[in-house]
Amino acid sequence: MRDFGLKGIIILKNSIRDAFKSLTRNLSLSFACFFCMAITLSMFAIAIIIILNVQYVILNLEKEIDITVYLDSNISVEKRDDILKEIKNISNIESYTFVSKDTWKNLIVEESAFFEDTLEILEENPLLDSFDICLKDLKLLDDTVLELGKIDGIVKIDYGQEFMANILYVIDAVKRFIFIIAFILLMATFLLIYNTIRLAIFARRDEIEIMRFVGSSNLAIRLPFIFEGMIVGFFSSLIPIIIIMYFYLLFQEKISNYQFLQIFSFIPPIPFLLYLAFVLVFMGIFLGSISSYWAVRRYLKI
Repeated sequence: MRDFGLKGIIILKNSIRDAFKSLTRNLSLSFACFFCMAITLSMFAIAIIIILNVQYVILNLEKEIDITVYLDSNISVEKRDDILKEIKNISNIESYTFVSKDTWKNLIVEESAFFEDTLEILEENPLLDSFDICLKDLKLLDDTVLELGKIDGIVKIDYGQEFMANILYVIDAVKRFIFIIAFILLMATFLLIYNTIRLAIFARRDEIEIMRFVGSSNLAIRLPFIFEGMIVGFFSSLIPIIIIMYFYLLFQEKISNYQFLQIFSFIPPIPFLLYLAFVLVFMGIFLGSISSYWAVRRYLKI
């Protein structure tokens, strides 16, 4: 067992050494793999940033969409408290805000001088007290509206039915589109890297044959190529990390200068960029090693 462990360490050490030697000996092929992986990972990272930010904006927009329920004009404070208890018992309600009719009046007066004059003529405030309600899950909107409609004392529920239906349809379509694009990009990234490494190993097929003829085991032949793929993958991931970090921080700085873009809330750079950097390094190492494994496998078949 001890000899087996020692042999494994020696094979591992020699494989890492041979991987570095091979990278320097086949410099043009190594650079070809390096730049291909760097470009592919950069494209993948840009696409993922766009996809995740779109998803982030959608989630924030979902939080901004709410329901307004209006209470009976003759309702008492005690009855209003009872209605609030029933609203709290609805599981899909995230939060709520009470808006009194006097608050509504002040808001309307601030918006228009015409309504200010009209409301001043009336002896009593004709507006209604209300609750602004935010939901946990917009997909349960219709069920939540039905539950709210059963509460005694609520005379009207306003949530822009047609508009909300269109918004929910668009959000659902965008989410499906995001998932499909992410999957396609992941597969495309793997295939591009795999084919690049396969071409590089194909150019070195004679080297593999010689190693087989001198009695090297499949593991001893395969390991240097796997480590080579890992090394290339690691250094290839550093390029998109540097580029993405620089331009994302620059983008965040630039959008702060444009007021109309402030309605969109993009993902904060930290810790998002750190997580993305970790993912890119992992993808570079994993795809480099797994691509090398599969590419060299065909030359080891007897």
